[in-house]
Amino acid sequence: MIDELRKWTGGIALVTGGSSGIGRSTAVALAQIGMRVAVAGRDTERLNQTKLRISEAGGEGLVLEGDLRDPEMPKTLFERLSDTWGPLDVFINNAGVTGGRKFLETKESVVENCFSINIEAATGGIREALTAMKDKEEAVIVNVSSLASYRLVPGRGSAAYSASKHALRALSDGIRGELAESKSKIKMCSVSPGLVDTEFHESIGVFGYKPLKPEDVAGAILYILSTPSHVVVQDLLIKSIEQVV
Repeated sequence: MIDELRKWTGGIALVTGGSSGIGRSTAVALAQIGMRVAVAGRDTERLNQTKLRISEAGGEGLVLEGDLRDPEMPKTLFERLSDTWGPLDVFINNAGVTGGRKFLETKESVVENCFSINIEAATGGIREALTAMKDKEEAVIVNVSSLASYRLVPGRGSAAYSASKHALRALSDGIRGELAESKSKIKMCSVSPGLVDTEFHESIGVFGYKPLKPEDVAGAILYILSTPSHVVVQDLLIKSIEQVV
């Protein structure tokens, strides 16, 4: 472990969408630096598999099962976490879903679900995290966004998904400004990966090159956590060296 990460040893983290992919890899990485890690999602069995990985990494895990499409769920998750361990230090706002492919060929329910998870649930999580972290000497929120929040390649993505991640990036930037004005010690950060080798991207097609691994994104998140208390990473864009656009 690099020395800059030792400040988080014994701290409390919450990772949404922790049942697989980026969420699972990040949960394990946080456990490896000595954090207690809660993972949230809908699939209890897979969340328990992540908890086992956390234990194998020498950490302590907690499963918080819940459907983030429920507007009350963010508050419920944070209350359960606080009652078990106390107020968190690091929130990884990772839960996300696709928005289909071509907008006019995608069911309205799929688009609504995309906005419900990627924007509404993420916003609720940010609000609860800010409340829980208000008395911390240093705390970090990392919103897992996407390269798609900056551009959408025609025929290779989802307009709804790109719009949802663009909204999340705008929200993050606006809240970051408010935190700076209030002299808050909470960091509002984003990481925006390109194509990552996860089940999520398997559902939207193969792009013909070697993508990032979930561990690569977890490593980027650890970099964000390693920065000094006066440094905030506004948005870290990463992609495979083979990804052209």
